[in-house]
Parts: sequence; structure tokens; C-alpha cells
Amino acid sequence: MMNARKALRQAIVSTTVATAVCLTPPSLLSAQGNIVLPPQANGGPQTNVAQPAQLSAQDSRIARAANPQTSGGVFLADRRAARSGMIESDMPSQQGISLQSMIANPTPAPQPPVASAPGSQPTQIPDQAIANSSPDPNASQQFDVSQVLGDITKTGTLDADEIRELDAPWWREHAERQMDPSLQAVPASVNDLIRMTLENSAQVQVYQKTPQIRETAVTQAASAFDWTHFLDATWNDINEPVGSSLTVGNRGDRFNDHNLIFNTGVRRKLLGGGTFETYQRLGHQDTNSQFFQPSDQGTARLVLGYTQPLMRGRGETYNTSLVLLAKIDVRRAQDEYQRQLQQHLLEVARGYWSLYLERAKLAQKISLYLKTKVNVDHLTERQAVDAQRTQLIQATAALESRRSDLIRAKAAVSNAETRLRALINAPYLTDTTEILPLDHPALHYVSPVLYDEFSIAMRNRPEIRGAMKEIRAACVRQNMAQHEMMPVLNLVTNTYLAGLRGDSQVGDAWLDQFRDGAPSYSAGLEWELPIGRRAASANLRRRQLERVQLGERYRATLELIRAEVEVAVREVNTSYQELSAKNRARRAAEAEAETLEIRWRSLGGRDNNGALTLEALLQAQERVALAEQELAQAQLTYSLSLINLRHANGTLLQMDTGPQIITSDETPNLPVTPLPHGSHPQQDASVYAPSPATQSIARQFGVNSESANASPTQHQTGFAPVHIAKPDVAIERKNR
Repeated sequence: MMNARKALRQAIVSTTVATAVCLTPPSLLSAQGNIVLPPQANGGPQTNVAQPAQLSAQDSRIARAANPQTSGGVFLADRRAARSGMIESDMPSQQGISLQSMIANPTPAPQPPVASAPGSQPTQIPDQAIANSSPDPNASQQFDVSQVLGDITKTGTLDADEIRELDAPWWREHAERQMDPSLQAVPASVNDLIRMTLENSAQVQVYQKTPQIRETAVTQAASAFDWTHFLDATWNDINEPVGSSLTVGNRGDRFNDHNLIFNTGVRRKLLGGGTFETYQRLGHQDTNSQFFQPSDQGTARLVLGYTQPLMRGRGETYNTSLVLLAKIDVRRAQDEYQRQLQQHLLEVARGYWSLYLERAKLAQKISLYLKTKVNVDHLTERQAVDAQRTQLIQATAALESRRSDLIRAKAAVSNAETRLRALINAPYLTDTTEILPLDHPALHYVSPVLYDEFSIAMRNRPEIRGAMKEIRAACVRQNMAQHEMMPVLNLVTNTYLAGLRGDSQVGDAWLDQFRDGAPSYSAGLEWELPIGRRAASANLRRRQLERVQLGERYRATLELIRAEVEVAVREVNTSYQELSAKNRARRAAEAEAETLEIRWRSLGGRDNNGALTLEALLQAQERVALAEQELAQAQLTYSLSLINLRHANGTLLQMDTGPQIITSDETPNLPVTPLPHGSHPQQDASVYAPSPATQSIARQFGVNSESANASPTQHQTGFAPVHIAKPDVAIERKNR
């Protein structure tokens, strides 16, 4: 193992020194290939020493520019070694080392002094000086975290030039341009897709039906206090033996009774818990008893009855609790509908920006493919002159690899469109159409404050409102359980009027009940109490535990929403700072690729230098494409972070001018969503009237504010408030 490490160290030293010699201008090389430094400013002697570790990146570029014939392969090896951190800082200093001797003898031997220019003596640099100038290998492990992160934060903002540059990158035009002429182009902005979703999405219709279904429970609970009409008729024919002479007298030994009874009336449960009932009874009866006078009797009775609970079941609060619970359940369903709707619209916005990103990536991969094709064509033309076959094979392999990337990128665009169409369900968006993004990512800087955003979320998040309604419902159930601990004590009253006529004169009997006699009445009390009241006690305990549980759930919901808002705020700041870093990385990658391309075209192809430079150029071009993709991803990440922030604070469906709402006496406030005019994104420009909230809504969905002020042909749609309402429920309320 020690021998292997020693051999590796010697190989690195040899490569580094050889690189230094290759990169040194001819004016600084002696006849033997040694490095001879120019005279010092004070007239001191020259220095004749190989010190590759002392060459900076700028010196290397100067050396390459001064000597284009220098071996590029050794320079690449030096770069790779330096990148991997394998250059030894404690490399022994050797004087007068030639390139041939370094290759032939891995262990450098002392060389005799080399004759320098007349009038000057070679000066040797002490080993200690070289050692002191070598970098500390542990320096990268000793740092102040706060200082480093502070420096990064200072350089994380975009200046005006960067904003102008990022506002119109070269791939933006291609991302917004039609790619397949055989398909029908459908230009659409984010808000166009939002409108299409609200109009056509089957999933939105599923979400919308839930509150309508829950609304029926309110009517069902309130129907307990409706009037009830009842009607019954009974025919009794009795034929039984007589056990007493007083039953029929001397008219036989069996009792015959024919009785027809007819009742009709209404009853109703009152809000206070009492039950009111009134009915009219008409009858006809005939028997064989000699004591039944008059015969063929017609009877009539008008009855009024009222029962009022005095303990359990009394009071409007208890008796309307089920109605209140049904209303709370409807409001919870509407909060859930808003949450699901915002989540679905958020997915639509994410799908839109994903499509934009995939189209941008496709344009970037096409650019990389065309650059590689130019290199292949250049090598093909110069194959008979100085291009090596290995270079052509290498470039062709890269070309085919990037051709396969194009196939996958095109499929990614189609997949993104498919997912977006599945979210929208618009009938005119099919596999024969191509969605063309009209909006491009936003670059305006937003500096959210965590406390303010959390306060907004407290007022607007449907999850918080839903949790509060659950607690309110739990309190109602607990109060009902507490009320049901009381015993049953009812006041029962009854009064009636009666009339009777013979010869089957039922009509006259009905009139006699109002003309003859006085009303009869009765009053009494009913008492009932389960011994031990175990069922009521268990129910009360259950409701108390449920209320405590929902209180903890509310607190957990607050903590989760606070964490979500905190992450959203941090993501806005982080993604904006990331834009500047990604843009600088792209610039550096482009500069590297341009430099390598100039070097590759200036070099001949008859040696290994051209092959190594071509390899570096292909890798650099791929790094440029990767940097452009990361920059496009960073732009979309910032736009999505703005959307996620509005989703986190619950204002995704609101205007900055304030939420416009529709109200009723039974349902909570429903938000009004700003939507574009018209039914199709391609309309006359006169239809799109600008509104004050246009820029605000555009910012909600991560759209550049400039595109929010343009005409439809300039990526703009006007907005008008459209109710997210339930027309069936509204009609039902009106009828009721």
C-alpha cells in the first residue's frame, strides 16, 4: 500500500511538472526544457526551477495563449489532478528538472546548473519558501459558517442587468413557439387554464357536489319541526259470547258490535320541545244490546292535546342542536371544497410550469444537439486534412447520445401536456392540440414576512376554519349530552268536544259538539329516570373526550400550517437567491465552452492535443446545457414558490383588493375567483379589459408582471370576478 501511494505521488509530481513546462512560454524555457524565471526587479539573478504548484489559473491561460502548440492533454491532466485534490503541497523542490528526465525517471535527481542568459546567475528558491507558499490541505475544513453564509447571501440578489437577461433567455422564444405544425395550436396562459379547469374539470365538479349533498342534511334536520297530517279509519266487528245479562239484556247469548271510527288531524313538534296535536274523530256504532240507546249512533269528537317537556328535551337550544350541527357540517364541507379546489388549481399551475420547463429543456437539448452536429460536420470536412478518426468517432458518439436525449425530451413534453389535459378536462384540448405557454416565469422580488403571512393564513386557510368548526360541533354535542343527563318530566294536557246522535246522523253529531255541553279536559305529569344513568354518563364522557381531542387537533393544525408557511416563505427567498447563482454558473460554463472551442479549432488534429481538447469541449457543452436547464428550473422554482406561498396563506383564490363574496343566511362566505373573460383564450383584444387586480392575480400564479399588462397577443388576459357558487342549492333555498 505504501509503495502504491508513493508511485501515485510520483506520477502526480511528474504530470504536474510536465504541465508546467508545457504551459511555459518559449521565452522562459532553456534549451534543456527547464523553466528560467526573468531577472528580478532589483537586478538579482534569474531563477531556474520547476514550480508547477506556483502557477495560477490566470498564468496557465496566459501560457496557453502565448504558446498554442503546448500539449493540451497534459494541461487537462493537471486540471483533473488539481480538481481531485491529489497535488501534493509538500512536493520536494527540484532544480533544473527537464521534461524528458521527469518521464524517464519518476524520482527526480539533482541536475547540474543550467547556463542562463549572459550577465545573470541562476538563483535557487529555497525549499522552505516553496513549502510556505503551498496551500494548507486542511484550510477547507477550517471556516466560520456564519461568515461564509453571509457572503453567499450578499451575492444572492439580481441586479438590473441580470433581470433583463433572465427576463428574455434565448429558450423562451422556443418554449412559446409551436413545435408540431400538424397539431392545432392552443395558446394559453396560466389563468386561461384555471378558467378552463373551473368550467370543465370533472374533479372540480366532484368537489363541488359535496357541499350540495351536505346541504340536504340541514333541511332534513329542520323537517323535524314541520306539520304532520295524519288520517286513519278503523272498522271493528265484534261477535263474542256474553258472560253477563247486563251486556245484551234478553237479546241473546252473544254480543254483536259494529263500530266504524275515522280520525284525521295534524301534529307538530315545537322549537321549545313541546308537541301539539289536534284531530277530529267521527264514528258510527250499532250493537244488539238493549241498553245501547239510541241505536245506530253517530259520534263526533274534536281533540286538542299538548305535551311540554319540563326537564329533558326542553328549550329551543337543545331541540335545534341537530339543525345547527347540520349547518356546521355544510360549512365544513365548503371549507373542504375550497381546500380541494385550491389544491387542484395549484396542480394545474404546477402542470403549466412543468410544461413550460419541459419545452425549455427540449429547446436546450436541441441546441446542444446542433452544436455537436456542427462539430461532427467540421471533423468530417477536415478528415482528409488533419482530423483524426478517433475524434470523429468520439464526436459522433456524443451526437447519437444527444439524439437519444432529444427523443426522451420530446416524450417528456407530450407527457406534461397529457397530465395537464387530465387536470383540465376541456373538450377542445385533445391529443390533436398543442398547448403553447403564453406566460413566462416571474422575476419580481417578493420579500414575505413570516409573521404577516402566518396571520393571513390564520384568517384564510380552510383547514383552520374547518378545525374551528369541528370544535364548535363538539361543544354542541357535549351540551346535548349534558342536557340528556336530566330525567324526563313532561306536562301532558288534553281537552276535547263531543257530540252524539242516533239513526246514524253523524253530521248532526259533529254540529252538536260545538252547540251542546262544555269541553272536557285532563292534565298530568310524566316522570322517567334510568337508574344509574350509565348510558347518559358514558355519552357525556365521550363527548368531553372528543372536544379535548379536537382541541389538540386544532393546535396540531396550527403548527403544521405555521411550518408550511415558514417553508413557503423560506423557499421564496432561497429560490430568488438561487437565480443569481445559477445565472453566474451558466455564464461561467458558457465562457469555458467558448474558450475550449476556440482552442480546439486552433489546434491541429494530428496529435493527441486535439482529441483531448475535443473531449473537454464536448463535456463543456454538456455542462452549458445542464447549467441552462438548472437556470430554467430555478426560474420556475421561484414562480412556483410564489404560488405555494399564496396556497400556504390561503389566498390563492383571492384578489389583493379584498375577497369578493356571496352570502346567504345559511351558508358561510364563498370566495370569488378572478377569471378571464370569454370561453376561449383566442379572442379579440377588445374583449380583454384591464382591471386593477390583473397584476396581482398574475403574481399569484408566478407570472411575469409585464406579461400581465399586455394584450392577448402579448400574453395577457383580463379578469372579471366569477362566483364559485352552487346554483342548485341557491335555487333550493329560494324555493324553500
